[in-house]
Amino acid sequence: MLPKNTVVTNYLALEYDTLLRGAILVKVEHHKASKIFRLLFKGESKRHLKFSFAPPQFLLLPDWAKKDDSFQVWQQCALSTVIKVAPLPGNRAIVFEIEKDDEANSPRRLKIIFELFGAQANAFLIDHDGTILHALRVVKDSRRLKPGTPYVSAESLGATSHAGRAEIASVAGINYLLEFDGKLHRIVTEPPAKLELDEKAPLVSLFWQLHDEQAAQQELKQAQATALGVLKREIKKSENTLAQLKQDLAECADIDRLKQWGDLLMANLNVKPDGGKLRVTDLYHDDRAIDIPLLAGKSILETAAIYYKRAKRLQRMPAIVMPRIQKLEQTITRLIERSAAVFQVSNIDHLRKLIATFREPSRRSKGSDTAEASSSSPHYRTFYSSAGEKLLVGKSAAGNDVLTFKVARTYDWWFHAQQATGSHVILVATDKNREPSKQSITEAAQLAAYYSDMKKSSNVPVMYTERRHVRKAKGGAPGKVIFQQIKSIFVEPKLPPTVKEERIDL
Repeated sequence: MLPKNTVVTNYLALEYDTLLRGAILVKVEHHKASKIFRLLFKGESKRHLKFSFAPPQFLLLPDWAKKDDSFQVWQQCALSTVIKVAPLPGNRAIVFEIEKDDEANSPRRLKIIFELFGAQANAFLIDHDGTILHALRVVKDSRRLKPGTPYVSAESLGATSHAGRAEIASVAGINYLLEFDGKLHRIVTEPPAKLELDEKAPLVSLFWQLHDEQAAQQELKQAQATALGVLKREIKKSENTLAQLKQDLAECADIDRLKQWGDLLMANLNVKPDGGKLRVTDLYHDDRAIDIPLLAGKSILETAAIYYKRAKRLQRMPAIVMPRIQKLEQTITRLIERSAAVFQVSNIDHLRKLIATFREPSRRSKGSDTAEASSSSPHYRTFYSSAGEKLLVGKSAAGNDVLTFKVARTYDWWFHAQQATGSHVILVATDKNREPSKQSITEAAQLAAYYSDMKKSSNVPVMYTERRHVRKAKGGAPGKVIFQQIKSIFVEPKLPPTVKEERIDL
């Protein structure tokens, strides 16, 4: 999130100056895919400044950022010391003045300017003489700023008040306001809400909290959407089966008619058929003439036998079908209740606990037995993702072979740490026509990294593909495979957050 006005920008700059003056700017990183640009500081406590264009964010966060595939930029800033942080008068912009020692020359002074105009956020690296060395996300405006030209600040928004109130943000029905008077400032809320903020840096603290809350809400929404999608598909599948069973049950109304047709055919074996039907006298209904359909390629006697057989089968059907109908109706009701519970959850931890309660041992149809093999297998471990999707992890090279080529179905998803020795991981697909959730893909990749010889690394590349694209290497050692159509993801090795590993005592 960004400050909404010049007042908030000014006081935010003062807080940054208090927190960062004298800190060492270790390096500057840029991540192309997410458009995140960050400065990593080392001082009394490690911090990193996150500057993002989509969505626009400007946050000083505690601790260093986790490693990813960002690349270093602005190398001339590395190991510089922050001399001062200050606002640009009359603008939503913050200037970082840094100094880097140079043994050959006098210390080099540079400036980093962040213009925080919402969608028009820009970042500039400025040389000591005011020349732009590098620019990120330059908005096309009348200034025409580009490397090699002097930096010119945006048109002033006017003088700011010395005292008063300014809006900071409005989140979840709470308005956050800045009360200020000279160098003194504090945060209040409407309606009143309990806040635990750093008195020296209340704006920085508030932005941390709001950022964490928004991230948690986004994670919750994604997890809810995944869980609701799984439940919706299960409801649809159960409803289709229920409709078919009810249709089968409705055929039971034909029992008497089928028996009567069989009787009438047996009583008229010598009558000559008329095309695909036999006209007979209906002894059951006022001796009127009726046409009884004959089955293609069957004689009158054979057709009668089939009608008797159908009638007998339909007589047994209610005893077989009704319990299944009742069970399916109960299942649908339970799934609808679960969907309502998932929709109403307001906390990601509560959602994970709720999803964990949904997992019940069940017998699947013959076609899916392999994917639901017993979790007590000596060949693999069983986990569940935050979204409730099943994850299977090979215990050994031989176990990898069993898991990949005997347990996994062709449309399940296969994971393995790239250029490393480790376990095969199978993400069991809940729908062969849909990719798993992004959360489940990430957690499956984290498992593959965790059960590999790169477990102690902080950023591990993991490859994954559908099981159909993996085949056994001819003459290869156990666990050795050949694969195609591979995708890659970088993850931190760890176990899924929701369920403990189901360990096997051998």
